[in-house]
Amino acid sequence: MRILSASLFLFFSSLALGRGDLEPKNKETPLISATKNGHFDTVQLLIGFGAVADQVGLHERTALHRAATRGHKKIVNFLIDAGASVNVKDVYGEAPLHKASKHRHPDVVRSLLGAGADVNQISVNDESALHLAAWYGCEDIVEIFLAHPAVNVDISDKEGRTPLYLAVEKGYRAVVELLVAAGADVNKADNNGISPIDVAKEEESREIAKLLR
Repeated sequence: MRILSASLFLFFSSLALGRGDLEPKNKETPLISATKNGHFDTVQLLIGFGAVADQVGLHERTALHRAATRGHKKIVNFLIDAGASVNVKDVYGEAPLHKASKHRHPDVVRSLLGAGADVNQISVNDESALHLAAWYGCEDIVEIFLAHPAVNVDISDKEGRTPLYLAVEKGYRAVVELLVAAGADVNKADNNGISPIDVAKEEESREIAKLLR
């Protein structure tokens, strides 16, 4: 029995640390794979056997990136409690908050912000999570961000586009209303001198143009 217990301990310890032949060829450690697939009990077990919560896998994404992408709130909260960094970036400069935003997981967004995620953190394209929420028309997530005291509603990406600019370009009336009500600058131009009002005119969206007056 002692030999069996010791063998199990070594087995799960090896899995937890992603050692040797037990590490998949795609660079996804057992912890990251379990997280991605929503296997909470396995995540608990691996962390319990010493897995580091911030293990890095494919594209420099951590387990928290994967959990945020898939909307596994329970795992997100567990990883945060286990010491996972909420502001770690992948190869594209995206933090878990970016992932949760563009994949439409408001509960995960709340958890990450509650744990200290930087609401204005930007990707390699200078996109904030608010940019992504506006681009994908995620009204509930936009509302969450706008309620955050530190949010920069007029933050610009590499092309000089604000979240309002993107929402206008995509034709998301409800998101435009939220941003305008929050004080977004309707005249802030991109790198080419085009403002959200100009975009509305180009898109021939009269209803949205009215909101920007």
